[in-house]
Amino acid sequence: MPVNVGDVTLESNGGNISFEKLNAQSSVNLKAKNGNIGGTIIGSYDDYSVSCSIKKGESNLPAEKEGGTKNLIVSVNNGDVDVRFVDNWETISIYYTIRRATAGSDSFKKVKCSQTLK
Repeated sequence: MPVNVGDVTLESNGGNISFEKLNAQSSVNLKAKNGNIGGTIIGSYDDYSVSCSIKKGESNLPAEKEGGTKNLIVSVNNGDVDVRFVDNWETISIYYTIRRATAGSDSFKKVKCSQTLK
């Protein structure tokens, strides 16, 4: 389930920062020393201006990107960055059982139904 917040600031010294479906209204600030940063942010890459500083590590984000209405500021020393942007669609699966009565016997069949929600 996504978490909606105004501004997000997460810092770690000697550990990883992990998150899933973060939904910031204005800015995300992530800072790690001797640890990795990884997770998903709800929204489009184009929604964010990005500033990413990496020392001794790799990142899937550019060092700078302008043009977004929100800010993503990432700083890592001795770690990697893997931040991805996702939409707010979730797929749920519902399992149900169909009972089929035929002459002289009953049979059951398990059926999966998937529905995409927004």
